[in-house]
Amino acid sequence: MRASPLAIVPPALLHFHSFEKVAWGGLAHALFVSASASGLLHDMGELSVPDEILNTQAALSDEEYEVVKRHSE
Repeated sequence: MRASPLAIVPPALLHFHSFEKVAWGGLAHALFVSASASGLLHDMGELSVPDEILNTQAALSDEEYEVVKRHSE
């Protein structure tokens, strides 16, 4: 498995930075929290996709595409 480059950044710093950008854009805090949680769950689902599929430069086969589609389940 691989680690996201953001994995080395303290979560509190990421939250503050993201919230600051969202607040500047006028997005409500509750919506920001919901979007943040959704993003984390999406990232966790991506861990189930093999690196060979995520990093390929070629078109995905039908089977590989099905694996990618299931990552958010």
